[in-house]
Amino acid sequence: MARRVSTTRDKLIARYAGRTVLVVTHVTPVKTLVRLALGAPPESLFRMELSAASLSAVAYYADGNASLRMLNDTSHLR
Repeated sequence: MARRVSTTRDKLIARYAGRTVLVVTHVTPVKTLVRLALGAPPESLFRMELSAASLSAVAYYADGNASLRMLNDTSHLR
């Protein structure tokens, strides 16, 4: 699953370089994108809480680095 997520991430980064892309998916792929952006180990997936309909944001840079901008934001649901 991590391989599929990273392959799709790489394709999106290449196709939409410098643009904002919204990806709607399930919990585990979101956690995997966050884990990969942070360079965290696989077991970190079990240490993240994601609520239904929450928003998370990762920024990707031309030099290959990434940063987590937001995780599990549910303020839009109130």
